[in-house]
Amino acid sequence: MRNFLLIPFLCIYIFSSGQEYKTIRNITGQNCSEIAFEEYQTIKEQYLQHLQKNLESVINRNNNFYLKSKLDSVMAAKSIKDLADLNLEDQKYRYQFNFKYKNYNVYGRSPSSTASNLYSLDILRNNKHLETVDFLTDGGFTVEIYANRYKMQEIYSAKPGKCTYSIMDTYMSNVLVGNSLIDNGQETVFTDWDKKFKISDNILLKMLPRLFPQAIQIQKQNVKNMLGKDMGSGMILSNDDLKVAYQYLDQISKNFNNDFKDYKKSIQFEKLISNNNTPIWKITYGIVIILNGNTGKILSVYNN
Repeated sequence: MRNFLLIPFLCIYIFSSGQEYKTIRNITGQNCSEIAFEEYQTIKEQYLQHLQKNLESVINRNNNFYLKSKLDSVMAAKSIKDLADLNLEDQKYRYQFNFKYKNYNVYGRSPSSTASNLYSLDILRNNKHLETVDFLTDGGFTVEIYANRYKMQEIYSAKPGKCTYSIMDTYMSNVLVGNSLIDNGQETVFTDWDKKFKISDNILLKMLPRLFPQAIQIQKQNVKNMLGKDMGSGMILSNDDLKVAYQYLDQISKNFNNDFKDYKKSIQFEKLISNNNTPIWKITYGIVIILNGNTGKILSVYNN
């Protein structure tokens, strides 16, 4: 029965929010476009040119670029002789060396002091992190655009004109919302997740306090139905095992209520489309709940 005690939790925070994702745009204003492809390439090139002009004034540590003068002054003030003793992960040391692009500040990450192999670019405005551009080994790149609760990911191939995108709810395990255009290597699939799922993210959150106790009762009955039966590997479910399982289910039910009350969630969400084109919610919190994404009906419950 030890499996009942293993509870992999993914901690996320869920707050009420509007649908900011419907207006989310990259800094070019042209999502997944050739215009955007060209502009991000331009930003990369101009950042590298700016870096080359300032190589003597910067230092690369942990793939980030820092201003030597600032680090030197901090080390002197703290009587630190070895740069390794300075906590460069401290937020106040980050984003020192930057490139101004229009009204944005651009910061690069690279394993090379000359950035011959550029990992990524962070794009900020007024100290707000707007986007991260990650460069792929095949010459393409991805862009993550942040809008409070939501983020949009664009994946640009090395050839202009080919781009896939998706929008995710970061408070709900990055489940997909809005529209997505995904290239799986064989075909390009467009999905309008808002139309596929009548039970939206926020509707599901409102349902969960009522839904979870129902799922607990279903799982208790599932376990009871296994009494005296082989659970696999010759293990027969005994009355003592049943008692332990009930205690476990009662405990996660109590934990769930406390988490919801405190707005601190330990819930993992997934959105799936079944083979018969039925939208499915998969909710994991100690147990797994499979829910019809149109009707909100519980289809099955099982141990995680």
